[in-house]
Amino acid sequence: MVRRTNDLLFRLTPQVIRLIDIKTGTTGAAGVWSNLRPAEAKRAAQYNSVALILDKIFLDKEVIAYENDETVYTKFNHKGFTYEACYDGVETSWVGEAPNDYTLLIPLVIYALSEANSREESSTELKSNFQNIKDKSNLKEEILLFCDSFYYGFVSTENHTEAKNSANALPSKSIESAISTGVFSPMSMFSDISPKLEFKEMDESLPVPHSGDGDYSISWDFWREEEKAKIPSHKMLDTYVQTETTMSIARKVNFRLNRVISRLNSGMEGIDAIDNDYINILLVGRPATGKTTLANAVGALTGLPVYEIPFSKNTEEDTIEGKNKVVNGQIDFVETEFLKAFENGGIIVCEEINLADPAVVMGSLGQAIEYPFVVMKDGYKPVRRHPLCVIIGTMNTGTAGSKQLNQALSSRFKCTYILDDPDKRTFIDILASKGYEKDKCRYVYDAYTSIIEYLKDPKQSQEELCDNITLRGCFGALECMQEGDDPKTALNNTLVGKIGEVDLEAARSVKDNVIDSLKELGGTRRRRR
Repeated sequence: MVRRTNDLLFRLTPQVIRLIDIKTGTTGAAGVWSNLRPAEAKRAAQYNSVALILDKIFLDKEVIAYENDETVYTKFNHKGFTYEACYDGVETSWVGEAPNDYTLLIPLVIYALSEANSREESSTELKSNFQNIKDKSNLKEEILLFCDSFYYGFVSTENHTEAKNSANALPSKSIESAISTGVFSPMSMFSDISPKLEFKEMDESLPVPHSGDGDYSISWDFWREEEKAKIPSHKMLDTYVQTETTMSIARKVNFRLNRVISRLNSGMEGIDAIDNDYINILLVGRPATGKTTLANAVGALTGLPVYEIPFSKNTEEDTIEGKNKVVNGQIDFVETEFLKAFENGGIIVCEEINLADPAVVMGSLGQAIEYPFVVMKDGYKPVRRHPLCVIIGTMNTGTAGSKQLNQALSSRFKCTYILDDPDKRTFIDILASKGYEKDKCRYVYDAYTSIIEYLKDPKQSQEELCDNITLRGCFGALECMQEGDDPKTALNNTLVGKIGEVDLEAARSVKDNVIDSLKELGGTRRRRR
C-alpha cells in the first residue's frame, strides 16, 4: 500500500505533541517558517506529524539510527511492536511488517538527518533545528521550523511524494551482519539519545510482532456481553493441535485487524478504517478435516467472537439480511447470527457455502464481503460491515449437493486454504488430544491409511470412496473401542461402514482385504490368503 506523504504529515487526526503540549495541525506564529520555503508559499507554517516522531526520539528515546554513505537503517518501537527499515533516498525496505501511520516517515526523517542526504542546504538547516531541539532551545519555534523545513526542504521533491508500507522481506540477519562488520555506523546526531543496538537485548526489550510466542490476541475493549459470550474459550487450545495453516490465519487476522484498529484509534471509521485490510478466507477440504474447528481456534487465539452459519440448498437471503418472525403473537424483525457479526464484528463462518443457490448467495453476499461492504438489513436498510468483521467460508469437496462456488463470489475471497490430512505425527496427536491411548490412535491411523491406499490402488480404482473415510470416523472407531468393542469391530462399524453407505460390495472388500489383514492391536499381522 502507498500513502501520500502529505496525508501522513497534515491530514491525520490531530494528536498532542508531548514536547510542547501543542496539537498537530496547529498554526505557528506569523512569519516563523523555514528558509527552505519557496516565496510563493504564503500559508503559515503548521506543526505536522513529524513532530510526533520528535517525541519518540527525544522523550521515548526508542528510535535507533545507523547510516552509511548511501543508506540509513532505523529500528523503533511503536504501539508495542518493533519495526525495522532501510531507506536509500528513494525506496524504503522493511524487515517484515511495516506500520500504517505517521511512523512510516521515520526512515525518511533519519535519512534527512544523515550524511547520505545529498541535499546540502536542506540537510544543514534540518540538522541545525534538530540540534537546537536536543539543546532544548526555544522548543516551540525550533519544532515548527523542523516541521516546515522537513516538508519544503526534503519531502517536496519528486522522490518523496509517497510513503510505502509494504513489507519487502529485508532479511534481519543481513542488517545484523552489516552492523557487526561496520557497513553501518551509529549516526553521531543520535549518539546521546538513541540506545545502543544490541540485537539480543533489543529483541527482549522491544518485542517483534509474531515472534513465535503464540500471542495473536486483538486488543479491542468494546465487545458487548453478547459478543464476549461468542469468543471461544482459550481452554479449547489445550486439546487443539495447532497446524501451520491455523498459525498462518491467526497471523493474518492479528496483522490486518491491528492495522484496522490503528486507523480506528486515529479517528477513521467504517470503510476508511477497513481500507484494504478486510479478511475474506475460504477453507477447502474433505469432510472432517477440521475447517470449522480451525475457525474457532483462530477465534480463541485472537479473542474474536465466532458465529457459525450453516448454508444449504434451502438458504435464503434472509439468512444474511435478517428475518421476520412471529414473536409473542406479532410479526417482528429478528437479526440473524450473520447480521449480528456483520454489524458488530467477529468471525463469520459460512459453513459449506457452496451448497447454497449461487444466485441467492451472490445476491446477498456480493456487496457484503467486498466494497461497498453493505447488507440490506430487512431487505431495504443498508448496513455497513464492521471494521473487525472477518468472513470465513468453508467448502467440503465431493459431497452430495455441493456446487462450484460462483466465480464472482469466489473472486471476493482473497485467500483459499486447502486442508488436507495432516502428517502422521500430527494426525495421531489430534486423535490423542481427546484423551485416547497413543497405541490405539496409531492403530486407527494405520487402518485409515491402509484403507485409503487400498481404494487408490489401480486394481481397485475406487478413489472416490476415500471421501467417505474421515478423521471423524477415526474418532468414532476410538469411541467404540473405549466402549468395549475389539479394534477390528470398531473399525468395521465406523470407517468401513461409511464406505458401505455408498457401496456395500466395496465395503465388504475393504473388510476382507484390509481390516481382517491388520495385525492385532499389540500383536502380529495376519497373513492374507
